[in-house]
Amino acid sequence: MTTTKISIDVTDGDGKLIPRDLLNEIMLGCYETLRLLGDQKEMIGAIRVTWVTFGKIGEYGPDFQFYFEKFAGLKCGFGSDFRFLGEGPTKGSTRPTSADIAKYFTRPNCLPEHISEHVARCTSKLEQELGRLPG
Repeated sequence: MTTTKISIDVTDGDGKLIPRDLLNEIMLGCYETLRLLGDQKEMIGAIRVTWVTFGKIGEYGPDFQFYFEKFAGLKCGFGSDFRFLGEGPTKGSTRPTSADIAKYFTRPNCLPEHISEHVARCTSKLEQELGRLPG
């Protein structure tokens, strides 16, 4: 069983504290993402959240990095920032809700697909290594 670590910076790039309610939404979004992934959550070793800003936005928003378990010597991960979270008027908000976070990262073509691809690459590498063993 894998233990998943969640690390969330509590200050932005200017050293200002992130509001507590936003930190709570981020933590709940990470938790809900793991819950919705089901068995695939076992492949996530860590989630790292930092704060980024782009161009004229001027406000910091969360940047999520999911690190997959090192398996067969392969490290891999997936990340995305606040600009891609949410729908309609909340799309790209620097204050995403926990539901926006979980919904985005658990879409079939997001974390589930990246985790499956990671497992396939690792399996292929193991099969190659086994094929090299003297028979």
